[in-house]
Amino acid sequence: MLLAELAPNLPTEHFVTKPDCSQQLWVCGDFALRSVSWAEDLFRELANGKHALCVIDGGHYVALRAGAEQCVRQARKGKLLTDAPQTHYQPGELVSELVRISPATKYVVTCHMKGQGITQKDRTEYGKFPEVVKVMGRTDSPANQKYLLGLI
Repeated sequence: MLLAELAPNLPTEHFVTKPDCSQQLWVCGDFALRSVSWAEDLFRELANGKHALCVIDGGHYVALRAGAEQCVRQARKGKLLTDAPQTHYQPGELVSELVRISPATKYVVTCHMKGQGITQKDRTEYGKFPEVVKVMGRTDSPANQKYLLGLI
């Protein structure tokens, strides 16, 4: 884990900050890593603080909690989802919103799913934004970890 590299010999503490585990926090020395599952939480987190780096798992679209919850409510009522709400952001929409909220942050898009990497179309979308400094496969390789540490 990157935190161990940033603050060697210090214990890492893990907090689950929401009961549904949609937000988690790891703290090690002066460094913290926050994991969020919903787009709304990501936007709020970026708006509330100064973040040098934001790593996005581009193998999964970032979901909108409001849209997902509306789909669940409609399904429970037995309604067909003919007019489904927006449940996630496309890559260009997501990065555009992230840069609007936090233009000084550097963004790295990753995909941990072997064989199901980020499509060329999505890479082209990400490439339109200079704030997206890299699109990479996995974060657990030594080379990619060294690269991420250099961005902080």
